[in-house]
This record gives sequence, structure tokens and C-alpha cells, in this order.
Amino acid sequence: MKLIKRSGYGFRNFANFRLRCLICWHLTIS
Repeated sequence: MKLIKRSGYGFRNFANFRLRCLICWHLTIS
């Protein structure tokens, strides 16, 4: 819910977090 209120900063932060998660996930699987 907090992401919706501050969509600008929050969305960028969330995108960064998701990207890092995806990278870590791929590294773990490989």
C-alpha cells in the first residue's frame, strides 16, 4: 500500500529490489 502513495520513489525502489531478487535467484539456480 505504501508503494501506491509514493509511486515515484517507491516504484523505482521496488523495481531495483525486484531486479536484485531476480539476479540472486538466477545465480542460486545456476
